[in-house]
Order: sequence, then C-alpha cells, then structure tokens
Amino acid sequence: MAPTKKSAKIAQKNLKINSTGEKWKLRYKEENKKRSEVRENLDKTQIELREAVKKLETEQELRVSLSQKVTTCELQMKTLSRRVADSEATSKDLADKLNSVHIKLVDTENQLHLAKNELEQLKSLKLLRSLSSEHNISQEQTQINNLLEKNKNLEKALEEKETGASQTVQPMNRFSYAQSHYIQTRAVQQAVSYMKSGALTSIDYNHLLRRVVDYPAFPGSPHSFRLSAESTFIIRSSLHLSDADFKKMKKVFVDEVGYDPFASRQAIGEVRKHLDKSENYEIEIVKKPRKLDNGSDGEVDTICITIKNLEKAIAQRLEVLDQNDLLLDVEDKVTVCLLADKGSDEAKLCVSIENVAKPNSPNNLMLVGVYEGADDAANMSEHWSGVLKSWDHLKVVKYRSKTGDFVEKRLEKKLIGDLKFLYAVYGHKGAASSHPCHVCTLLWCYRGSKMLMLKDADFSTPSQIRTLTKYQEDAITGRNSVYKDSKVLCAVEPINAVLPTIHITMGLFGKYFQPHINGQVNFMDRKDPSEAKTLKDQKKEFSRLKEKEAEAMKNFDELQLAEEEALCACRTYRIIKSNPIMHLTHPQPLCESNLCIINHLGSRRSTDDWIRCDQCQKYFHFSCSGLFSPEEKVTAAQLKFWSCEICNKTSTSQIEAATYVSYSNLTVAVQNSFAKYTALSQKRSNLESVLFGCTGKTRRELESFLARIGCDVRTWYGTYGGNQVRRILRPENIDSIFDILSKTPENLRVKDAMNSLSMIMTKSGKQRYSDSEIDDIEIVVDQFLTQMKSAFPKESVTPKLHLLGHHLIPFMRQHHSWGRTSEQGMEHLHSQYNILKNTFKTVKSLKLRANLILQELTIHNWLFDNGVWTD
Repeated sequence: MAPTKKSAKIAQKNLKINSTGEKWKLRYKEENKKRSEVRENLDKTQIELREAVKKLETEQELRVSLSQKVTTCELQMKTLSRRVADSEATSKDLADKLNSVHIKLVDTENQLHLAKNELEQLKSLKLLRSLSSEHNISQEQTQINNLLEKNKNLEKALEEKETGASQTVQPMNRFSYAQSHYIQTRAVQQAVSYMKSGALTSIDYNHLLRRVVDYPAFPGSPHSFRLSAESTFIIRSSLHLSDADFKKMKKVFVDEVGYDPFASRQAIGEVRKHLDKSENYEIEIVKKPRKLDNGSDGEVDTICITIKNLEKAIAQRLEVLDQNDLLLDVEDKVTVCLLADKGSDEAKLCVSIENVAKPNSPNNLMLVGVYEGADDAANMSEHWSGVLKSWDHLKVVKYRSKTGDFVEKRLEKKLIGDLKFLYAVYGHKGAASSHPCHVCTLLWCYRGSKMLMLKDADFSTPSQIRTLTKYQEDAITGRNSVYKDSKVLCAVEPINAVLPTIHITMGLFGKYFQPHINGQVNFMDRKDPSEAKTLKDQKKEFSRLKEKEAEAMKNFDELQLAEEEALCACRTYRIIKSNPIMHLTHPQPLCESNLCIINHLGSRRSTDDWIRCDQCQKYFHFSCSGLFSPEEKVTAAQLKFWSCEICNKTSTSQIEAATYVSYSNLTVAVQNSFAKYTALSQKRSNLESVLFGCTGKTRRELESFLARIGCDVRTWYGTYGGNQVRRILRPENIDSIFDILSKTPENLRVKDAMNSLSMIMTKSGKQRYSDSEIDDIEIVVDQFLTQMKSAFPKESVTPKLHLLGHHLIPFMRQHHSWGRTSEQGMEHLHSQYNILKNTFKTVKSLKLRANLILQELTIHNWLFDNGVWTD
C-alpha cells in the first residue's frame, strides 16, 4: 500500500504542475495580445497627433495669409481715400480754369472782329500790288531760262574734264608696313582714287572693296582677312556654338559684310582631330556590384579611365603655354599639382600646372584618371596604381620652348584634396583616431569623454612633423594612427600636401559658427523658458523630451488600463452581490480566491497577472486580491513574504471596499498622468517647430537675409556651399547677421572670431606673400585662435582647426602662398564633367561616351593653354 500512496502523491503533484504551467502559458498568450493592442493604440494616437499638428500649422498659415490680406485691403482703402481727396481738389482747380477760359473767349471774339476789318483792307491793297508785279515776273522768267542753258553747258565741260583726269591717273607708289604714316596715307589716297576712277558710284565702290578683301594677296598665300582654322576653332569652342549656330554666323557675315571670314568646317574638323589625345588614354569597362531597379543585387558596367604617358601629356601642355607666353615664374622648376576628389558617382584624378595666371581654373585641370566608386585607399590603389607610379617617377620634364630648343625643368610636386583623400593616400586611420593630423603626430581626441576642449588647447605646442619615411616606419607597427602594413600611394611629402582652403573654411564655419547662430535664433524664438542656448544643448534637450514623452505615454496607458480593470471589478462585485448566479467561471481558469472575478474583466489584462502566496503556496490574481495600480503590483511582487486573503482571513467585502478606493485613486492618477503627458508633448512640439521649422520671427528674419545674399540653406539640401560660406563671411554680412541676434557678450566674442576667420579667408587666394606679409597673417591667426578659445571654450578642437592653428603658417612660409592652387578647381570640374555626361547620355557605348568626354576636356585644356580663359 505504501508505494501506491507515494505514486498517487507524485501523480497529483505532477497534475498540479501541469495545470499551473497551462495557466502560465495562457497568461503569456493573453499578455502578448494585450501588448499588440497597446502598440496599435499607440500608433493610432501618434498618427492622430501628427494630423492635429499638420492641421494646426495649416490654420496658422491661413491666419497669417488672412492678416496679410486685411492689411493690404486697409492700405488700398487709404490710397483710394487719398485719390478721392486729390480728385476733389483737381475738380475745383478745373472750375476756376473754366471761368478764366470763358473770359478769354469773350476777349478773343472782339479781337477777331477787328481782325476781319483789317483783312478786308489788306486784300484791296494786295490786288493793287499784284497788278503791278505781273510785269516784273515776265522779265524774271526770261532770265531764268538763260541761266539753265548756261548750267547745262558747264556740266558737259566737267564730264569731259573728269574723263580726261581718269586717263591721266599715275600708278601707285611702293607701299611697305615700315614706311611713315604720311607716306602710307598718300599711298592709300592714290589707291582709293584709282578704285573710284573705275567704280563711280558708292554701291560699285563698296562691292569692289569686298571683292578686293576676299581676294588672296598672292597665289598660294593664306587669306589676309580670313581667320585660320585654329582661330576659328577657338571662337567656336569658347562661344559654345553648335554646328547650326556656326552656319548661321557664317551666313550673317556673307550677307552683311560680303565675304566669310571663318575657316571651313572641314578645316575645323582637322583641328579637332589634331587635338584629340584619346590615344594617350586607356578606357576599360569594369563590372561593379549595385542594386538594380527591381531591388535585386546585380552588376553594372562602369568606366575606368587612366592616362598612359603622364610625362608626355605634361610636356605637350607646357609647350603650348610657353609658345603663348603664359608660363609664369619658370626659372629652374615647374610646379605641378596632383588633385583628386569624388563628385557624383565618379572619383577623378587630375594634374594641374601652377605656373599660370589662373591655376585654380577647372580648365587648367588635366584629367588623368576616372573610376566609379569611393575615393578610398583600396579603390585608388586598384584603379590608379599605374598613374600614381608614373607620378612618383616624374622628377624632370623636357619640352620644346618657343625658340625651338628643348629645355629641361625640375618638377616641384604638390598634393591637393580633402582630408579624406589625404588620409587615404598616406594610410592614415582618419579624423576619429588618436592622432588625427596627417601632417604631425600630435596626440589628442576631438570626440568622446577625453576630447580636447578649446579652453585647454595650446596651439604653441611643438609637434613632430610626419615624413614619408616616418609613415613607412609607422606602417610596420601600426603606430601614430597609421594602418598596419599600409602603403603610401603617392610619394609627396606631407608638408607639400596643400591644406584644403575651402574645406577648412567650411568646416570651421559649420562646426562652430553656424550651430551658434542657429542656437541663438532658436533661443530667441522659444516661448518656454530654457537654459539651452547652443544648438547642441537644444538637440540634447529635444532627445530628453522625446524620451520623457514616450515614458509618460507608457505610464498613462498603464494607469488607464488599471483604471478600466478596477472599474470592471467594482461593477462585478455589485452584480454578483445582487445575483450570485451571474458569477462567471469560464473560460479563464479561476484562482484560489474566495471570489475570482477574472472572467468579468476586460481582454486587455496581462496574461502573467498572477501572484503566489508565500504561506499557502497558492496562486491568486492581482485583481482578485484588490491590487490594480502598477505600483501596487510591483510592490507586492517585490515583497519577501506576501500572504493571501485566505491566510490573512480577509473577507470579500473588505476586498470590495479596497477595490473602490483603488478605483478612485486611479481616476485621479490617470488625470494627472494625462496632464503631464500633454505638457511634455506640447513642450516637445514647440521645441521641434523651433529646431526644424521656420515658425519663429527671428528665424524668418535670418533666412530672409540669407536668401537676399544668395545663401538660402535649402539650395544645398540643408548645408552651405563654399561660395555661400564665402558670402556669409564678408564683414558687412557678419554685421547684418549679428544685428539680428541679441547683443550679449557671448555673441560679441563669436562675432570677433568670425571677423578674424573672414580675414584669414581673404588670404586663401592665389596671391603670393612675402615673409613680412606672412608675419602679419600669423598675427591674425593667433588672434583668431585666442578669440576661438574665448568664444567656444567647451567645444572640441577639430582636425581642421588644428591644421589652421599648427600648420598654416609653416606651410605659407615654405610655399609663400596658401591657395595658389587649391581644391576649388576640382569642385568646379565635377560640374563640367556632369554637364558633359548629360550631353552625351544618349550615346549607348560607354567607351565612346568616355572618349567624347575626354575630347571635350582636352579642348578645354588647349583653349586655356592658348590664353582664351586667362583674361
């Protein structure tokens, strides 16, 4: 019997465990359903809130437009009233004038009557005189006839003299361009008189002149008044004339001048063929992975262009420049620059010649490499390794000078590009590394908890300058933020890598000054009190408000659900008290409470809403124990010892009374939670409209001014371009911007620093500076750094500010210029390349399309080397 009792107890225990497990599973499923419903309700409320915000914005716009219309109507009423008053005054003046005119009419009638009498007397006198003059007229007529006969005789005599003179014209004397002006003038008069002797009328004379001009000077010699094929090609290319436009131009000259001064189209075609340098380029089709239009992964054909003989291309350009006397400061060396950047889809590699009048012109950039992809170290070493090796091997260049002799010049090489390109060339880890500078090995961080703030920065700290040898040594160990086992792609010393003028100016403005201006504008437009004055603090506050709003929404939903549950429990107790038969025992399993009301509650309750008594080890629902609020449930669940109503001998009526009290408390808590959520939502919405909208008065005033000077931020998708930053940094525009902001000591410090940056920006052109001028620039840079530390003490030191503070003056002392050649021309070249891509997009063959683009860019180089775009 003993084993039987033991097995029965084990079976009973397993049965209880299975039943509790099923209960927990059911509770878990119900909890999942409840959470999904809560999420759906939350999404719906968010959509309704967004729609309400949109409606509110539209109503505000309508109110603004109505107020504007009312003001315009008032102005129109005022103008109409003024016009009425003016018309009344003019009517009075007209009446006075009519009276005076009437008086004058009476006087004129009297004068007319007297004049009639005088006319009658004059007529009688004229009749008498006409009778006496008839005799005199007959005598004069006979005299006129005699004079006419004499004139005819004189004209005949003049014609005879002219014909005789034409037969006696002497031949023209010898004419030379070296003769004096007087002798040349006499020869011209002889030629003119000779031509007039044959062409007697002006029409014949002009026609003769056109035929003479159109006639070659000597057989086989070039036409004196017709442009050469190269000159015609220069005119057509520089004016961007199509074939049809050029035909019209030739026809206009023929019709108006009488001859065509331009070379034939066949001759122009020969010039284009002569300028074609496509045989010096290698064009390949490269497969690139890309997302297709249908969303699937695939490969597409792309173009890769590389130059074959870099030295030959540079020598040809130097030869043309020298022939046109456009090479400057060429004594023993020529400065060439290697530029690279990614624009649109293509990364481009170019070579420019610095010894010209406009080195930053995009037409001075000779394309030597193109591929589609990012300008990182892997792609550049894959596609441009041959070009970069040719660049490294260049030491001297040999070309034919204008005297016909070959000259040899030493090459001074520079590297130009943005910081990303420079990091990739030297194998540097980038701006986020512990040694962010590519020129020196100074250790600092500009992000994170260890970032170097401006108030702690010392720009006079000496640093170890990197060299190509140092980069190779660091690549072995991976020190000083150099990638381990990396290779330098281009053998140009880091000190000869030009500090990017545009990117430094734009970076400093975008990092320090633009956020400060926007933060001040937002602070002035905010309606609620806040200590967040900077844009960074305002964005942090916006993130905190969003988190608090979501937490308040979650708390409100939980309290609202608990209130509904408590209300259902109160109604259930009343129903069961009046009619016990109404007690529901299905479908949910009942707990061990004296009166389980779980089947009377809503379906939104949680499935794991259970608690176990630590004394009797039985399970109870929170609701059946009189616990409804989230705080009560958490407190009960965290107790080390919780006893149920049975163990505590609590009656059902006591639990019912506790339920009523809990419901009343939850009603008040729901109202308070909703008020808190509404206040947070309103505060978040106001800050969001200030940060991301144009609702504030100060914001509208600032954007209106920026639009007037051509610096509308919407033009470049929320950012400013290089030319826009240059306009903003003009002193008069800086004054106008800070006139809009409040006059605080902080704003005055920022304004002084911005004016100093404006002065530094003016030194980033193509000018050359002497040592004394560089000393003056150094004073301005030191002043700017001091002002930056005072204006932005808690901001970090960025790599661009480090380059300006530590390396600008040493670079200028070595090269006596900052932006003699900069990345500005490369940015413009992207635009030219995109225009050519759009022009030839109908050409299906990728190689032919690339060949056509190369031809146009080569023509741009040739026109620049001939001085077409140097004025």
